[in-house]
Amino acid sequence: MTKQTEKFRALFLSALMVLSVFAGGIALSGSAAAAANLDKSDVYDDRDKNLTSGESAWSGQDVYLYDNDSTEVDLSDTDEIGLYEVNSDRDGVIVPSVKEFTLSDNEDYLLDTTRYDTGEYVISNGSEAFKLTDGEITDTVEATNGSVTDASFTIRVQDLSTEFVDDDDDAVDEVENSGDDAEEYINIESNRAEFDLNISSDGLDEEELKDIFNRSHDGSSPFDTVEWNNDDDELHVENVTDNDYPVNFTDIDAGDYDFDFEVPDTEVTDSASISVAETDEGSVNLDTTSVDVAQGGVAEIQLDFTETSTGYLQIGDADDDGFQINATIDDDGDEQVTVYFNTYKASKFADNNGVGHDAEGQGVLWADTEEEDDEVTEVLINESVDSILDAGAGYELATHADSYEDLNDAPDDLGTMYVNEPSVNLVNTWVASSSNIDDVGELSELQTAIEDGEVTESNSVAAGDLVSSSSGDVLVTQVDASGLDGMMRTEESDYDQEEGTITFNEKLTDYNDSGDGPDYGTDATNGYSLWLEEQDPGANQDEAFFNFAGDDIEDVYYDGEGNYYVVSETSSIIGDEDEGNFEDDDTVTVEFALKDEFLLDYSEDDWEDDDSDNFRTATTDLTFEEPEVNFDMEEVDDTDYVTVAAASGQVISGTTNIAPGSEIDVRATGEDEGNFVKQMRDVVVQADGSFSAEYDFSDRTAGEEFTARAYGATLSALDTGDQEEDGLVVEAEPEPTPTPEPTPEPTPEPTPEPTPEPTETEEPTEEPTEEPADTTTDAGDGDGPGFGIAVALVALLGAAMLAARRNN
Repeated sequence: MTKQTEKFRALFLSALMVLSVFAGGIALSGSAAAAANLDKSDVYDDRDKNLTSGESAWSGQDVYLYDNDSTEVDLSDTDEIGLYEVNSDRDGVIVPSVKEFTLSDNEDYLLDTTRYDTGEYVISNGSEAFKLTDGEITDTVEATNGSVTDASFTIRVQDLSTEFVDDDDDAVDEVENSGDDAEEYINIESNRAEFDLNISSDGLDEEELKDIFNRSHDGSSPFDTVEWNNDDDELHVENVTDNDYPVNFTDIDAGDYDFDFEVPDTEVTDSASISVAETDEGSVNLDTTSVDVAQGGVAEIQLDFTETSTGYLQIGDADDDGFQINATIDDDGDEQVTVYFNTYKASKFADNNGVGHDAEGQGVLWADTEEEDDEVTEVLINESVDSILDAGAGYELATHADSYEDLNDAPDDLGTMYVNEPSVNLVNTWVASSSNIDDVGELSELQTAIEDGEVTESNSVAAGDLVSSSSGDVLVTQVDASGLDGMMRTEESDYDQEEGTITFNEKLTDYNDSGDGPDYGTDATNGYSLWLEEQDPGANQDEAFFNFAGDDIEDVYYDGEGNYYVVSETSSIIGDEDEGNFEDDDTVTVEFALKDEFLLDYSEDDWEDDDSDNFRTATTDLTFEEPEVNFDMEEVDDTDYVTVAAASGQVISGTTNIAPGSEIDVRATGEDEGNFVKQMRDVVVQADGSFSAEYDFSDRTAGEEFTARAYGATLSALDTGDQEEDGLVVEAEPEPTPTPEPTPEPTPEPTPEPTPEPTETEEPTEEPTEEPADTTTDAGDGDGPGFGIAVALVALLGAAMLAARRNN
């Protein structure tokens, strides 16, 4: 009976399967024939996403799916469909549905994913899983094995984090409502690549929220789309990604604000808070209200910033001074800005070019950026001039933190820039050795070398034709003049204040007072000159002449107060055959001339031959000396020698006129049978011109002769014979035998004698003494005070009588 029942059941199931397949084939054929299109319902418009297998949906989104009659998947009216979770631990087998719903052919459905955790899901009827493409059910796969993943999609839970930060990405909890301190960032982070966001805050309206989130620091919008939602009083922005978005709280009322951020489709939220404070009223002040500058020079105007990073500076007053410029200056945060104003270029501003340069791009007004990021961001010309600024006048300085308008109405500070006449005060000469100058790389090192006597003031210098391997003395020409640096400093890099170097050669031209050509730009009327001219050339000879030019100048150091130190090798002066050679003992005039027609404001039309009266000059004398060396010598048998003893510690010394600090070699070379060489290198010439070298002659014999020679540095210009003197080894003085010091004998201490105790003596009983008769005695001329001879005799007699009585 049981076997028959099992057979019957098997036949029944087989028949049922055949009928099912047959019926399904008819149904699919019918769907394909119908090819009807879905009429989407109202839920389509409420969707957040069309569901697609293999993709992700975010928890909270409303995802859309539908079945179309045109597909080969047939859904009956009674099909119960559900959202199933795929069990990754069981090779993709689905677990019981977490959400059931019905879906028939040509119907759609909106699935709310709000309460589902992160995981892998499918739409299934329990046995089949439906593949979806852009929301449409397009195919099925078996739901009971690993192939189910072909139809699955992922639901993920979005996270959201918001925080106000600064440009270093550090959290901030307070901003101000004006200036740079009103500008910060909102940091937005999420595990979702891109999404929309709703932003709201109690107490802020549409315009205020837009001002905060839709106004970058440069005025542009940081978001692609910004819309206002009147129903919910919130700002809607689109296409948000992980980023720091600029926010701007300028003009927002002071107070504490909480901002709510919500992703509209997933309803994920976060909040961030910040306090807005009233900005303290900033100010920009002059570090000193009186600024002095020579006409043609560069004025240094130091500004102090308080509670602001932007300031405004006015130089001149259009009505009172006939000249006015306004500048906008940004401080990098150290609250100090040094502004440089080139008075030589004041008339050459390019028309409101906004960067403080002339038409050639050379600087007229700039900020010190050597160590800081300060900047002149705008220059406006209110009243221009055609020539150089007049000297002997004071030009108004005004500052303000907020605007140009306030410079006149209510300036933070007022001062005056005084422009003085340019001057050429003096020329002075210094000498140094090449080795000492090689150690100088900046102004402070030059000043130290002067203090240490390594660079010495002198009106003479040793010079001559040097051998190729030698370096001669160095001439340092000091020029004290004001009003020159405006020609040299056309941008900040022209003058390195730290090192004290400056582009002195910028306007250095050959001296020419011939009057050749009146055109501005010729040597006669352009810039300044530094030259040497022989004073007494001799009969029928032209004076030797030397113009300093770029190739002849090693370095120029400037102290910022009008002193220029021009460093030149004397070898370049003596050896310049194009200029005319100087000779030994030539005395020359060192002259500096300020010639510039534009600065000195003379007319080229009045220029005449040899007319240099318009120049400002200063001179000094300098003598070129032949190098000399003189050894310290001693007369031996009527002949002068450099003498040393046949002993150790022997010194060969002398003097020279080459520059202190020069390093020379001193050598002693034996003659005849005494063939020896003793040498000391790099012997330094002292500040007084002396030098000394120490040797060991203990291996030599008295009577040996040698040649002492000093050479190197500028001494190499001498013939060998002029570097040498004869030397002689003499007897060493015997060392005296030391006399032993006697050992002092100790002096015995005397034994103290005991002091006897005094014996008490009985006091004698005083016996009455007879009174002598009253006698008047002439005191005479005795020299005892109040006593004469008679008185003395009476006293003596009385004593004798008393003694006799005691004996009795």
